[in-house]
This record gives sequence, C-alpha cells and structure tokens, in this order.
Amino acid sequence: MLQIGHLRERVTLQKRARIPDSLGGYTYTWAEAQTVWAYIEQIKDKALTQSKNNKCKKSMNKFYYKIRFRHGIKIFSDMRLKWGSLQLQVMGEPVSDPFKKWLDVTAYSIRS
Repeated sequence: MLQIGHLRERVTLQKRARIPDSLGGYTYTWAEAQTVWAYIEQIKDKALTQSKNNKCKKSMNKFYYKIRFRHGIKIFSDMRLKWGSLQLQVMGEPVSDPFKKWLDVTAYSIRS
C-alpha cells in the first residue's frame, strides 16, 4: 500500500498557453501550472498493453510512466509534466482510486 511518504518526486504540471503575436495571430507555449509531489514508476510494455485505460501501440522510442498524485490535483489529458530533465505527455484522463485518496496518470516521455 502506497503511503504519503512515497511521494518523493517533484513534478511540475504544465498547461498549454496561447500567446498573441505581433501579427494578430497566436503562438503556443507551455506555462507552469503548479509543482507537486508524486510517485513515479516506469511501466513495462506488458503492463501498458494490458491497461484498460490506455489504448496505444508499443513504441521503441518512448518510455511510459505511471504517476501517482494526491487526490485533488487538477490535471487534464492536454497537460504535460516536467520531471527533472524529462518532459512527459499525459495520456488520457486521471483515474481515481475508490477512496478518492490518489490520482493515477499514465504518461510517456517526449524527446526535446
């Protein structure tokens, strides 16, 4: 059973921001929403393909992660996460446990 003390990783939640440019159009950038504590583990391909919440194909260039946050964190499928030097793209909506204590998110690494 995961305890609150296992949330040892600092993760920055980033959301896409639309910024007006000088020509009347827009450019997009990533803005930091908040920094939170999380538990992170890398998912093996077998576990990912058996997951009910994520329908995706195996990729040789991506690493997949399960990230667990305390319940109440506002995270959406169009966000990305910054964990140290890694940038992780969220896959799907977060899944809550039955007791509403944790939020689980699956994400994959993005090449910069």
